[in-house]
Amino acid sequence: MEAIIIAIIVGLFGSGGYVTWYKAKNDYKDKARNSELDADSRFFTRYDKEILGLNTEIDELEDYNNRLVNELIRNGIPVPPKQLPKDIQ
Repeated sequence: MEAIIIAIIVGLFGSGGYVTWYKAKNDYKDKARNSELDADSRFFTRYDKEILGLNTEIDELEDYNNRLVNELIRNGIPVPPKQLPKDIQ
């Protein structure tokens, strides 16, 4: 029994098996951590692009509304004041 334990200890430390196992374990953890960070960055990049697109669309709609209101006023049609929803006021 002692010979088996000694053989395992010598096998792990003598051949660098323990060091190899420890390095492999750390490499796996680093790879998993980097994979999560890459996924998070892709997620935020995708939503940043979507936010920029929506902001551009909002600006275009505001420009259209302003041109429409100006045209209505030019033609003598009364324009009611802009009312914000109660939760924004």
